Amino acid sequence: MANQIKTKQARRNYICYTCKGDIAKGQHYGVQRVTIGKRGDEWTETINGYPHIVQNWMDFDVKYCQPCMAEVTKAKGVAQKGMSD
Repeated sequence: MANQIKTKQARRNYICYTCKGDIAKGQHYGVQRVTIGKRGDEWTETINGYPHIVQNWMDFDVKYCQPCMAEVTKAKGVAQKGMSD
């Protein structure tokens, strides 16, 4: 289920991650969460007597326009969830 592309309706203008095209307000677009690094890979360091958590991963949402979302789902074999219209 982690590889699902969910669809949402745009509340403002976005830019497609793949083709850099515009996603206009009101259009449906695909959203997928991407993680860089290994989730949970973190540790604590003490700097000047204060503990700091060092996180060695990052995640962010990738937005796809309708044509790019269709290409990505075909190429990766990813399921689409919540597609309306």
